Amino acid sequence: MEVERSDQIFTRLQGVDYKKAFGILEHASCHPRMAEETFLEHIQPRMSDDHKSTFLDVGCGGGGITRRIAPFFSRGVVVEMNTSMISSSDMPENVDIRLGNFLDVDLSDCSNGFDFILCSHVLYRMPKDILQQMILKIYSLLRPGGQALLVLAAPRNMTHEFLCDLVDEEDIWTSQKLLEVVRDANLSHETIEKSNDMRLSSLDHVRTILEFMLVENSADIIGVLPEHEPAIEKVLHAVATASPCHQVDELSSQEVTVDARLETDSLSFVLTQDDDHIIIRKPSSAATM
Repeated sequence: MEVERSDQIFTRLQGVDYKKAFGILEHASCHPRMAEETFLEHIQPRMSDDHKSTFLDVGCGGGGITRRIAPFFSRGVVVEMNTSMISSSDMPENVDIRLGNFLDVDLSDCSNGFDFILCSHVLYRMPKDILQQMILKIYSLLRPGGQALLVLAAPRNMTHEFLCDLVDEEDIWTSQKLLEVVRDANLSHETIEKSNDMRLSSLDHVRTILEFMLVENSADIIGVLPEHEPAIEKVLHAVATASPCHQVDELSSQEVTVDARLETDSLSFVLTQDDDHIIIRKPSSAATM
């Protein structure tokens, strides 16, 4: 079954410049560094010498995380649906590119499985049965003793509160939906909480990311609508008044009602999103599912 993703979804969404948002995130988000930290602190120390052969990156995007972990393995494979986001010139020499949907892409030449599988900020907007298929395929592709890292937005902090102002919390795509599937499958796992501070150069960029998150994380919204504007303005208000480098004299920090961790430096506005890093470990004696 083909899962609608990336440009297929966002070219039909009203009011969201997806490519602009993704470009901003590539430069502003610290999630590639955080994924590398989780790999180095929680995954790499558990890798024996015979588990440093192959890795798989599902939904690699521009390859920001791929380039960080490729040196630890002899060979890597990346899978990406969006052809405009990936280029062989951007990938390390030991990485092969497979274009297409992960559930359909041919990995028959990787029959021995992978020592490590990464799937970062991919598993959104999926029916539960498709999400189950994705997780079970990832698990089946792990070698015995292999590890997978799944990253998804967590139901905490500023951006989650923003979404809850607009849609039912049950409809928001967060790590909780993923964890339900992992638990139902009785997969051994560990969850590590992270905070992703996105340093944005303008309030226009903040707005673009808020609109992107609204569409990316919610199940039913097909575009940014006028009735969403008060919630967007509320967060812009909070971000602006928290920034010492931008004078917003008419706004008072006492008026801000968003309960958020807001920090700024001299060059940027900061928007914080919490992520959950979910590590799945396949026992050395595990049979293929």
